[in-house]
Amino acid sequence: MFQDELAVKLGTVEDLPTLPSIVLELERMFQNEAVGIDKLAVVIEQDPAITSNLLRVANSVIYYSSVSGTFASVRDAIVRLGFKEVARLVTTVALIRTFERGRVHLNAARFWRSSLRAAVATRAMAPVERQNEMGPSGSST
Repeated sequence: MFQDELAVKLGTVEDLPTLPSIVLELERMFQNEAVGIDKLAVVIEQDPAITSNLLRVANSVIYYSSVSGTFASVRDAIVRLGFKEVARLVTTVALIRTFERGRVHLNAARFWRSSLRAAVATRAMAPVERQNEMGPSGSST
C-alpha cells in the first residue's frame, strides 16, 4: 500500500531542510489579494539572494524592453514580472538555497523530473478525487 511505503520512507529520513521564514511569509502575502506591491517589495528586499535573482530575471533578455530600460528597484521588478512569476521565483530560489545548505545533495535534473511527475499525477487524479468527494448522488458529502 502506498501509504505504508510512504510512512516507512518518511520514518527513515533523519533531517529534512526547512524553508526560510521569509519565504513562508512571502507565500502568505501572495495568497492575500489585499497585499500591495510596496509591502511585498519591503519583505523581498530583506533577502539579498531573492532580491538579486528577482532583479536579474526582470532585467533578463526575456523581459528587457529598450523602452522601459533596466530596473534597479524590487517594486518595478514585481510590476514587470507580476505576482505569479515572482512567487515562482521566490519558491525556486528558496528551494535551491535550502538544499544547497543542507546535507542533502540535490540532483537538479532528477528533482525537477520528479516534481513534474508529481504535478502531472496530481492533476490527473484531481477530477477523480473531486468525484469521490461528491459521492454517488453527485452532491457534496
